[in-house]
Amino acid sequence: MFDQLLLAIDASDHSQRAQTAAMDLAKLAGAKVRVLHVRDGASSGRGGPKWQEGHDEASSLVDAAVAALQAVGIEASG
Repeated sequence: MFDQLLLAIDASDHSQRAQTAAMDLAKLAGAKVRVLHVRDGASSGRGGPKWQEGHDEASSLVDAAVAALQAVGIEASG
């Protein structure tokens, strides 16, 4: 079926549901999961983009997702 899955996350509820689905699919297929954070920016005029989640928060989200996947026996990295 699948050998590898790519899980793109942010701090949204949709992301949590995607993580659960990736976890279920990875268990079923015996797949590895690669986690990355998608940074969504909103323009703030002359100041440039204003990021919804900072670098530290993004790193924490990825680390937490990787840890959750590994806790149930899934090979994951981020």
